[in-house]
Amino acid sequence: PASEISYCANKLSPRAVFLSIVHPKDDPKLNSEIKMIRRLLSPETKMIINRNESENYCESAKNARAILVNTPDELKQILADL
Repeated sequence: PASEISYCANKLSPRAVFLSIVHPKDDPKLNSEIKMIRRLLSPETKMIINRNESENYCESAKNARAILVNTPDELKQILADL
């Protein structure tokens, strides 16, 4: 749930939160969850989402200023750059 993810992230002050979306691709609640996580996270905390499982949520992810990643190597590079 968005509130739990955001609460934990705000307590730990990470540079990024990674979401690996494993919901069904047509879950209607996930777009609002992505928006809520972004709204509740600190503005300094980056949101990273695994694009392979989130094609139906790309627009919400982009609106939430999330970084979309396609491969483990891409994620590794993004984390190294933080």
